[in-house]
Amino acid sequence: MQLFLRMMYSSLLVKMVFCLVATLLYLLIGGKDVNKAGILASLALYVVYTYIEVKVLMRLSKNQRKMAKKEAPLEYLRQFIPDPSAP
Repeated sequence: MQLFLRMMYSSLLVKMVFCLVATLLYLLIGGKDVNKAGILASLALYVVYTYIEVKVLMRLSKNQRKMAKKEAPLEYLRQFIPDPSAP
């Protein structure tokens, strides 16, 4: 679980830094002709995308943990059941 959180947070940090650098470059290059509504719309889309991404990743992580818990007893029992294909 800690590895998952570390990867998720590092991914969010990298995307946030990239967006901030892109915005700063746009502000420096654009000068006075900057579309402030466009910057705010991009920020809103970034927030929505990040929310959806985190929600989906958390759901996938939760499902994988549930599957791992269900499969663990089966793996334990398989060692006692003879393989029908073995001679």
